[in-house]
Amino acid sequence: MNGFCVECGISTNQTVNGMCMECFLKDRTLVSLPDHVDLFTCTSCGQYLWHGDYEAMSPEKAISLAARSALTCIKEGKIVKATAVIEPRDSYNYAVTMQCRVAISDFETDAVASTIVRVKNTVCKICSRRTGNYYEAILQVRTAEKTLSPKLQDEVLKKIEENDKVEIRYMTSVVKLEGETLPESITFRNNETGEETTETYPAGSFGVFVFVGRVPATKLIEGMADLDERGYAVADETGKTKTPGLFVAGDIREKKLRQIVTATADGANAATAAAEYLGQHIDS
Repeated sequence: MNGFCVECGISTNQTVNGMCMECFLKDRTLVSLPDHVDLFTCTSCGQYLWHGDYEAMSPEKAISLAARSALTCIKEGKIVKATAVIEPRDSYNYAVTMQCRVAISDFETDAVASTIVRVKNTVCKICSRRTGNYYEAILQVRTAEKTLSPKLQDEVLKKIEENDKVEIRYMTSVVKLEGETLPESITFRNNETGEETTETYPAGSFGVFVFVGRVPATKLIEGMADLDERGYAVADETGKTKTPGLFVAGDIREKKLRQIVTATADGANAATAAAEYLGQHIDS
């Protein structure tokens, strides 16, 4: 049964969205690709990341698959064939043009789309455990000395050192963390040699917990309050020190847990105790 094209008005037996095929295809993008596609390869075994696992394949096949996986087609059509034309720009960037055959109803036509495939070095899980370059966790110590108490060393460090999923890097600092929406690479500096090394991983596969250590700011109250071996002020739960009228609160106080919630609780307790010391009662 023939119909009419809503654009040009001709009689036709094949319409798409009310248009003849010529009008439907006019100035329409059938297939598309993002500006770039990232392809991860293990620098140790040379395998490529594909659908969550590393597989052995040629660079051409990996680049082609990476581009093909990002290729999209309009909802009215279907890609029946796609061929990748690869032109290297350098060792890590490849211009890829996907030459496609698109079927729309009983009609087929050609379409092209282009992108840049960026090859990024990383280390697969198997190689990371074999070479020791990357583990599920890294304990980073900025100085050459172990500042943990012997008891903590026995309870914590022993467990860490015996865990083959954890690598300890002494004399190491993180100097750079890069990525687009999620971390993709991290740069370490050896604090003895100054050498910097960058490791790259699939976006979102790792994270960094920022913790630079603690140095309690208690120099001001030296002599007025007892300090423990690490410099924290010794006080009771109200913040009371050995000096009458001197109260401490927050992370400078000796305690087991240091978090925002405990610091604010310290402040409330110390403020109440200080007010009562001054003869001002505060209703709870």
